[in-house]
Amino acid sequence: NLRDQRAVPCLITALQSDTNARVRESSVRALSYFENNAVLPAIVAALEKDQDAEVRTGAAGSLGSLGSKDAIAPLAKALSCDSNESVRAAAAEALGEFDEATATPLLLQTLGTDASADLRVKTISVLGCFEGTNASGTLLSILEKDPSIKVQCAAVKALARPGGYELIPVFRRLLQSPGLPSDVRAEMAPSLLVIGGPEIRPILEDVLIREPDQRVLTEFAEALTGHLDAGRERALPPGPHAITNATVNASTNHAGADPQLVPVLLAMLKVKGGKPDYNSWGSSGSGESGLLSAVIDLLGRLDDKRAAPDLLAILKNDPDSSKRKAAARSLGLLGGPAALQALVTALGKDEAE
Repeated sequence: NLRDQRAVPCLITALQSDTNARVRESSVRALSYFENNAVLPAIVAALEKDQDAEVRTGAAGSLGSLGSKDAIAPLAKALSCDSNESVRAAAAEALGEFDEATATPLLLQTLGTDASADLRVKTISVLGCFEGTNASGTLLSILEKDPSIKVQCAAVKALARPGGYELIPVFRRLLQSPGLPSDVRAEMAPSLLVIGGPEIRPILEDVLIREPDQRVLTEFAEALTGHLDAGRERALPPGPHAITNATVNASTNHAGADPQLVPVLLAMLKVKGGKPDYNSWGSSGSGESGLLSAVIDLLGRLDDKRAAPDLLAILKNDPDSSKRKAAARSLGLLGGPAALQALVTALGKDEAE
């Protein structure tokens, strides 16, 4: 430790005696940088006794930084007993600096007793940083029963981990439940993508076929696009590619698609008579524009030639450059003479503009 230990007594004195709370807060945070036997008791005393919540919050953070096992009991007490929510949240975050076996039971206890939804969200996010599954049962219960939507969303995020295949049937069941809030359904899309595996594709497709909410549809379209892209990357041979992207697209993405999916996606594009239906798009907000771009991107990955006419119409006639760009990407994946000619024409048109 290269820091001057002579600063420690001065900082402790300021922490214990200065009448200005901000000076005490700065002092308690600064003490976490020193390895000194007097530091830990001084910070614990500040956590337990200082009248200012920001000082106590700083003390909790400093105890987490020190990482001493002697800090666990004071942090657990602050987590369960401090009257200030910010202090309790700082204590939860500090406990996340310790090993999972030690911290998880203390954090789980808070989930069952604290009335603050924000604190439950913070606690869940800390639990989600651990690699193990000790908290999975409690998090699943929270996902299904907690009255707060943001707490349910936090539980979805915390549960998601690569290879967590045991969660897929649970997510499928919950997504089929009519009472699940749309925000929670939307959060499940990126979480399923994190879990991965071929089993998530039918779930993503099923939601896209029957879901009415625009935000949920956008999240699931983007998740399915990401899932299919990951499959394409795995299918590409190493070194100089002997096959085209379109060939890989066709070999990996079209097979196994729900036959209802592409017609449902094409209906979302609102192309009529070979042209985008501007009247039906005229009242759409940014949410619908984002959904349409996500759907256009997805159609290219599905490698279904039924999408080509509508994608061509969007590329040629849509006033929204983000949708034209998405259509160009998807046509490039679909391939074919008509797509190539449309891309060349669109390139010349955009250069002229």
